[in-house]
Amino acid sequence: MTIQTLLDGLWQMISLFAGTFIQEDAAILAGAYLVVVKKFPAAFAYSALLSGVIAGDLIIYWIGRLARRWDKLRWLAARINASAAHKWLDRRLFLAVAVSRVLPTLTFPTFAACGWLGIPFRRFAGAAIASAVVYVTVTFILLTLYGRSLPTWASTYGWIGLCALLLLVWFVRRAVSRKQQRIVLSREPNIEPQVGTMTVRDAGLLSVHTGMPPLDAGKVRVAFSERIPPVIYYIPLLIQWLLLGLRYRSLTVPTAANPRIEAGGLIGESKSECMSMPASAASPWLAPTTSIDARGGADPDHDVRQAQMAMAAAGLDYPVIAKPDIGWRGFGVRRIEDESQLRDYLSGFPEGQRLILQQYVPWHGEAGVFYVRRPGRETGEIFSLTLRYFPFVIGDGETDLRGLILANPRTRWKKSLLFEIHRDRLDTVPGKGEAVRLAIVGSNRVGGLYVDGNDLVTPALTQRIDEIAKSMPEFHFGRFDIRFETIEAFQQGENFSIIEINGAGAEAVHIWDPDFPLRDAYRVLFAQQSLMFAIGAANRRRGFAPLSAMDLVRCQQRQQKLLPIYPASG
Repeated sequence: MTIQTLLDGLWQMISLFAGTFIQEDAAILAGAYLVVVKKFPAAFAYSALLSGVIAGDLIIYWIGRLARRWDKLRWLAARINASAAHKWLDRRLFLAVAVSRVLPTLTFPTFAACGWLGIPFRRFAGAAIASAVVYVTVTFILLTLYGRSLPTWASTYGWIGLCALLLLVWFVRRAVSRKQQRIVLSREPNIEPQVGTMTVRDAGLLSVHTGMPPLDAGKVRVAFSERIPPVIYYIPLLIQWLLLGLRYRSLTVPTAANPRIEAGGLIGESKSECMSMPASAASPWLAPTTSIDARGGADPDHDVRQAQMAMAAAGLDYPVIAKPDIGWRGFGVRRIEDESQLRDYLSGFPEGQRLILQQYVPWHGEAGVFYVRRPGRETGEIFSLTLRYFPFVIGDGETDLRGLILANPRTRWKKSLLFEIHRDRLDTVPGKGEAVRLAIVGSNRVGGLYVDGNDLVTPALTQRIDEIAKSMPEFHFGRFDIRFETIEAFQQGENFSIIEINGAGAEAVHIWDPDFPLRDAYRVLFAQQSLMFAIGAANRRRGFAPLSAMDLVRCQQRQQKLLPIYPASG
């Protein structure tokens, strides 16, 4: 080996090291290219990249540490709730560092904040080094394997295509992270802001939903899990899905989990067909429901007549709930009080699509009951019970609705949507102690709060849900969304009404309880997904064929196409 070769190798290592300070992904891609095409030693390239990434992290930390001492920046220190921000980062340091690693516009503010707020250097360095080792190792290996898999004739085009793909991914990550920048150097998400003369913390237990257990005021906050972008949050589930797909030799085997529901209820299924599946003996436990195929703006008069005849045949009377037959998370759900509101809703409904009209259930108690029954077993079980609290604010007699929404951590999080829903009443001032419900659905998409209710499951409730589920042909895996009069009656399997039945695409939503640890949430989701694959595979052995990948994609595309064009929720 000549001196020139050594100098060239040293220069390449220095270039890779320095390149990580400019753009980590580009530097790792360059390192993989050198290893595959230029036959540069992989150990040298990897060492230069990893040391560069770690060095950059530590430099950013010390920039933040030193900036706190700069007199010209002391005004910023006075504006930041340092104690709350320090507490937030200290509790979630590793996760905050790991998430920031893959969201480019969060990296600098997060790492600098750790230095600024006095997070111990050893703790930060441990988290930064561990996350860097995982990220650089996985990315470097994947890019190297990709390069080595390219045939010689396609090598140049393959690397150019990979550069373009990484650039696109970087722009997507950058766009996502811009929406999440409040996660660092923002007010502590668990702090209960002042609401007139009363803080949420002062209230202790809140009785704002008749029939529901009193709500611990400390839960009225945005869970850390909810702040993680879905594109990041569900990556571990996607990896598990791929591994389970290999194990069961099919990525779509979950579509056989409920063979009588389109796609197993994984996505794009008809909600009206699901509601029609229980036997007549289960009708006392179902909200009266009908459906029509709308002509939309093409002929609203026809749609109104058709809807009124369907309502009369089903015994429905105003108010009713109108919602899309193919829906998701409360999109297009609206309470209809009279014929004029029905006409307005129908005029904006997509032409040729089916909509559901359901008797409004006035009870305030709401729960999501996730049910599982393995094929061949006589009885099933309640896998998860979640209490849903509608988004609400509590009046103080002085602050208008706009101010109350901004003062409540959960409603502030969804302020744009709630401002639009209540645009005509934002200046009204609720009375002191008055609880104002802000949405007709309890979905966390509109700021609803999910609370783990698994300790409320009783044998009587399990038996009732099992009877209803077993009356549905080949229903093994899904969630019942339920309204109930009182929690005590519900636990006895009485005085409740099922408003929606969801299949394999449903989630055990108790994981979104603000007190539910992230690691336990993943444990539950991994167990749920494993069960879904196992049940789908068992039904496949019984002769039920899963949907093809292309058919599943079509179901997903159909649903995604419809969601943006449904009438606004209200």
